[in-house]
Amino acid sequence: MSAQPAVHHDAQVICQPGPAGDSCWATCTCDWTWPVKGTTTNQQARQAVEDHLAAPAPPRTTTTVVPVTPPRTTAPVVPWSDEQKRLLKDHVAKDCNDAELAYFGQVCQHRDLDPFLGEIVAIKRGGRLNIQETVEGLRTIAERSGLYGGQEGPWWCGPDERWHDVWLSDQPPAAARVLAYRQGWAKPSTGTATWASNVQFDNNGKIVPIWKNRPDEMLAKCAEVRALKKAFTKEFARAGVNVRDLTDEQIVAVEARLAGIDDTGRRELVTEVTDGRTDSSRELTDAEKLTARARIAQQRTSPGSGSSPPLRHDDRDVQTTQTSAGSEEQQATLPADDPTPGQCAECHAPAGKTHATSCSKRADT
Repeated sequence: MSAQPAVHHDAQVICQPGPAGDSCWATCTCDWTWPVKGTTTNQQARQAVEDHLAAPAPPRTTTTVVPVTPPRTTAPVVPWSDEQKRLLKDHVAKDCNDAELAYFGQVCQHRDLDPFLGEIVAIKRGGRLNIQETVEGLRTIAERSGLYGGQEGPWWCGPDERWHDVWLSDQPPAAARVLAYRQGWAKPSTGTATWASNVQFDNNGKIVPIWKNRPDEMLAKCAEVRALKKAFTKEFARAGVNVRDLTDEQIVAVEARLAGIDDTGRRELVTEVTDGRTDSSRELTDAEKLTARARIAQQRTSPGSGSSPPLRHDDRDVQTTQTSAGSEEQQATLPADDPTPGQCAECHAPAGKTHATSCSKRADT
């Protein structure tokens, strides 16, 4: 209950003629009426109005309804039955052994996400287990906060940068955008995803089928993930969700590293793709970035080979650019801590002349 300023009073006397004389009463804009029953004279009604206007009126009160998010009724149940484990191994956590499935169950329980509702998946690549939340899972965490105000969009644009609320072109969109609303914020959170930095390639350098067949939907999911992570950073972090997001400039460098390509090899590849214009992956155009990423995909280790690209000791926390794609998406993992310009790619120390003598790997400058 919250008190508001007293309302303005506008009282008046109303009289109605009758055979025995006038019948009068008084009313006010504050819903006051006198008398409640019976009749009165004009003089009595006027006196009642004077008394009413002289008396301090109690402030009007209003009731504010605060939305409360009901508790989940579909919380994941762990341990799973044998039948549930079989379903998970067939559809959600393929190629996972019993120990990995048990670990997956603990993560589901900790994050309060249900794999049977498509909120979280486990993907094995190169013998490495990656657990990632789908866009449905991120929506669940946002709604659980009680502050999620919905979203607006998506919109798509082509190279002309004109935004559309439906994508009808046979060509994939150049970018997608989604707005996520958080209660108490004056403006929504904006998530934008570009095609050049998010489309996924198979080991032959070809666009994977789901991205080829549903480019607008997949790109919109990526944009929604970015918007939700900006709006609910703390809530996602508390749930154990990786909230770091690779920038478009980092994509090529990080994917090359995970494919086993060192910095020298990456610079050579970039120089070849750009016809000698630059050797820095941070200066690629969208078309050049697509070509470079497709070439890198052809050189990465096959997930079925039993081995994975060399990773640094601090690459334990991994994420994907397509977390939004859910269980339908099979994409390469990306480290969450790409070095900034001037830092060593191996240890993130300042890559000066002195450091070069003890560490051969260097980041783009």
